[in-house]
Amino acid sequence: MPVTGLGPHGERAATPDRLALTPAEADAGRRARANITVVRRTTTSVWACQQLAGVVKTLGTYGAAEVEITCADRGRRKRW
Repeated sequence: MPVTGLGPHGERAATPDRLALTPAEADAGRRARANITVVRRTTTSVWACQQLAGVVKTLGTYGAAEVEITCADRGRRKRW
């Protein structure tokens, strides 16, 4: 899927193929079974939601579990 549109300050998003891990790095990540919390200033914009969806998907690919999102501007917590 191509990345279209710009961020809130006109920045261009990087495509997922820019993330390159060696097979050994990917295996180490899966074995670690990390629990992740992402802290964002906001989670209400479309841009932020798309970024979070990509982060959560990528982390899941490498075995991360219990992904939790904390929205710093409202003190909310959302479990993905």
